[in-house]
Amino acid sequence: SMDNPLAFTFLQMMSCLLFFFGIHPSVLSPITSPISTQFLADNIANYKAHRCRLEHFYTGGAISAFANFTGTGVTFGLVFWCIFSKAAAQKKIGRVALIPALFGINEPILFGAPIILNPIMFIPFVFGGAIIGTMPMFLMHYGLLDKPFFDPPYVGVFLEGFLTNGDWRVILACGAQLILAILLYLPFFKIMERQELREEEARAKKAEEAKNIFSDDEEALLNDLDLDF
Repeated sequence: SMDNPLAFTFLQMMSCLLFFFGIHPSVLSPITSPISTQFLADNIANYKAHRCRLEHFYTGGAISAFANFTGTGVTFGLVFWCIFSKAAAQKKIGRVALIPALFGINEPILFGAPIILNPIMFIPFVFGGAIIGTMPMFLMHYGLLDKPFFDPPYVGVFLEGFLTNGDWRVILACGAQLILAILLYLPFFKIMERQELREEEARAKKAEEAKNIFSDDEEALLNDLDLDF
């Protein structure tokens, strides 16, 4: 059952794995959407009947707000570090990806950093991101967080999660996700940043060499001739 947090963690890893290879995880929706929709209907019925305990955490709103917090793989951690990168290209990507990430859209960082087909990012994205994404589901399963009864639109992180169940503790759970994602991506970002800095240095050196069409000996000869062009 998708109401088992371990089963859901495995499903989320499969979603991240598909995205890592450039396949949008929405391809799984013909299988998963009927389940999440039925579970949401059950929760709404129980909520309207004033029953204290809702049954399911696996709903579309919870998946969007928590499992895909700031995007599949909880990639805000990488966006954060890119913004402060010493590499010019990564800094630009981080700035471009920031606003979309706050609304759960992470294609700019997935394809811009990139994460897609980048072996450095395989572990944090597929495994780490999936585990952090399912953390609130574990809290719901053990009664530490209220279960959802509403599928909100994309209204931004934190608010979207709060609207799913009206539980203020969602803010704390999402805050923990944010901090864990930043810590998770740091060592892998540093490896990627070093590579990017080396490549930027090589490109700058090549561009500088291209500007100078004369060898050192030819430059010296021209200087001796004192020609005025």
